[in-house]
Amino acid sequence: MKVLLSFCFAALLFFAGTLRAPASNTQMGLRAINNWDVADRCASEAQKEHPDFSAAANAARDAALNRCLEEHNLPTRAPLSPASR
Repeated sequence: MKVLLSFCFAALLFFAGTLRAPASNTQMGLRAINNWDVADRCASEAQKEHPDFSAAANAARDAALNRCLEEHNLPTRAPLSPASR
């Protein structure tokens, strides 16, 4: 019985050790998390600058968001407001 328990404990430690490295600990994972954080801050700042939901404020918010994303070398987003015809 003790041999079985010690074997199970050793197997548990082995599998727990292999599962310890999530994707966020890799260099690419950390870079992706940082990029998302910067993009969220840009969106928050753009929302604070233009809190209205009129067509003009939406366009200004989209422009402010894209400007901030470009300043941080991140890909811009598609406009949320429809294009004027």
